[in-house]
Amino acid sequence: MSKTNTKADINILADEINKLGSDSNFNLVLQLSIAGLLLDKLLDVESRKIGHSKKRYQILYFIILHGGTVKATSLSKELFNSKQALTKIIDGLEKEGLVARNSKNKDRRVKDIVITKKGIEEIKKALPL
Repeated sequence: MSKTNTKADINILADEINKLGSDSNFNLVLQLSIAGLLLDKLLDVESRKIGHSKKRYQILYFIILHGGTVKATSLSKELFNSKQALTKIIDGLEKEGLVARNSKNKDRRVKDIVITKKGIEEIKKALPL
């Protein structure tokens, strides 16, 4: 494909996007999508500034926003992570004393993930208050 054809294809596609953009619902969804990507990038950059990954903070925030205790399956579903990847991150958080695992029922395989005092303090430091 030559550059001329590519340029023409780009112009045609841009016209189609502009037509869709006149639909306010599509335009709103597109703008929200772009805003979400920008906020995701900002969270990633800010997390790295203080030496942590974005996913660790997402987990800690999620636990706090759900009363301080959640099940790993809830975290996995809400944060779109595999159980295996989440287990690895939670292991690290637990090793640092930011969360603890508690078993409240007879099934020892089902454990609640609980934020600790140290985890709460970590989030307080990260908040722009």
